[in-house]
Amino acid sequence: SNCFCEGWLIFTLCVPLLTIALTLALVLGGACRTVSQSHEITADHHDTSADDLPVFPNRTRSVSYWFGVAGANKTNSVMSLLKSAGGSDVATSLFLYCTATIQDNGTFNPQDFNPECVPTVQQLHAMGIGAEFELGLSLAAMRLMYNNATVLNSVIGGIVDLVTAQKLQGIAFDLEPKGSVASDCQHFSDLLGKIGVALHPFGARVTTYSNEYDPVIMDNAILAQGADRVCSGDSYNGDSFDEWLVHYHRVINPQTPKNKMSPGLLADTERGDWNCNATAIEQRYNQFMQDNLVEFSVFVLEPPSTTPPNYCTQLWFPFAKRFLASS
Repeated sequence: SNCFCEGWLIFTLCVPLLTIALTLALVLGGACRTVSQSHEITADHHDTSADDLPVFPNRTRSVSYWFGVAGANKTNSVMSLLKSAGGSDVATSLFLYCTATIQDNGTFNPQDFNPECVPTVQQLHAMGIGAEFELGLSLAAMRLMYNNATVLNSVIGGIVDLVTAQKLQGIAFDLEPKGSVASDCQHFSDLLGKIGVALHPFGARVTTYSNEYDPVIMDNAILAQGADRVCSGDSYNGDSFDEWLVHYHRVINPQTPKNKMSPGLLADTERGDWNCNATAIEQRYNQFMQDNLVEFSVFVLEPPSTTPPNYCTQLWFPFAKRFLASS
């Protein structure tokens, strides 16, 4: 009958179309699943179990110190000094010089660093203190990373590997080259911002040293655009409180965001005895409190000494404790 023929025609037309539709759905579904799985693999590659993460006090203020890892005896002496002073009561993190370096050709091996830094990080974590690796970086490497996205992405991948493997609280840069120009500062800041974006999901930050001598790290306001914190050596200088204030106000002023700035403090007599004067230390601390700062950084963490340069880091511990207790 006509009804039978029409029905058979619809059936013969629809079944192939339905088969095609189902096939496309399966193929597209498989493709989506493949893409999804690839993202899951990437995430798993940098996964850090919550049970493995160090526990740090929850504070709004920070005190950081620079420390050069060089020999077990020195490291153990400094760790004992920190522990006896209260550990996380006087320090939130250490910038560790571990010889990790981005090469001039733009390569970075996240496993190529001083192995003594591994137990150092572990000792810090046991005290509730974070660790941040200083990364060596030349002007040539910085410019190459800025101009070559492939190189930059490769370096950032290596940095993330380093941070997650060692459970670091951050990455720090101390770029003090000869021959930089003013435009390098903006380019460096842009790189810091991109590195920070990659580190933030892992609870890590990116910081940089600054000073008033090298154009690439001279403008604190520009560096603060990209860095999570600018630890400035401008405030190392001064033979009196009034002279120090002039340098300090290169760091803390209306053009620089206070939540991004950390004045650096020289804890030795290399540039004069005033730096290790107890009254001078209290004056600087009072200035920090008056300005409601979020962090200050001490160079350098060393055991007390009575020979030049007469390290006096321990004199900052009581003020660091008061600063952190107020947060």
